[in-house]
Amino acid sequence: IIIVDEIEKVSNADKILVYPNPTSDYIHIKGITCGTTISIYSSDGRFIQSEIVKSDETIINIASFKAGIYYIKAGKEGKVVIKH
Repeated sequence: IIIVDEIEKVSNADKILVYPNPTSDYIHIKGITCGTTISIYSSDGRFIQSEIVKSDETIINIASFKAGIYYIKAGKEGKVVIKH
């Protein structure tokens, strides 16, 4: 997993969980604050979908995604974290 913060180091980046990995139906994301936008991109940079975090755990249905590598970008207030 690669974590990139374009603004400053993310002190709680280790607390962001994305699981299970690999998966073919749902991903669970924990450790991102409410109101943060989560965007999913394909490995070639195409935008796939986005959601706003509404609770301490976000579950995203990815059953319709083709097999491959996807990047999850979470951003709020000028901070960006990207996980794959």
